[in-house]
Amino acid sequence: MVVAAPTVTKTHPVARASSASYTRRGYTVVETSLEAAVGVDGLPGPALLIADMGIAECVLEDRVDPARLAAGIEALAAEGWEVTVLVPAARMGAAHWGLRGASASLQAWWPGPADSIQFGAPQVP
Repeated sequence: MVVAAPTVTKTHPVARASSASYTRRGYTVVETSLEAAVGVDGLPGPALLIADMGIAECVLEDRVDPARLAAGIEALAAEGWEVTVLVPAARMGAAHWGLRGASASLQAWWPGPADSIQFGAPQVP
């Protein structure tokens, strides 16, 4: 199981939107850094851990090569986490390419009306 120091969820709009979908249903969500969650130095962005459900969500930042997440995804999956990578919609092609065969699903996100974040259906890379 990943042990990481929690960070503030309100700082990242994608993490905030995803977290809200779980907390509305009564689940506990811990936000941590992506770097700490996947164990790969230098990865910017947040990760959400929903331990009640065994779900880890990794927010892929625009400038990050998706392939850099692969080893960390496999480590999380080996510990029993169901991993989802939240990907900017415009980067889904690169994410499919870079994470092909990874033990995770990909889920596109994009900005919606009134500063909301919209999510697509999960996909297998």
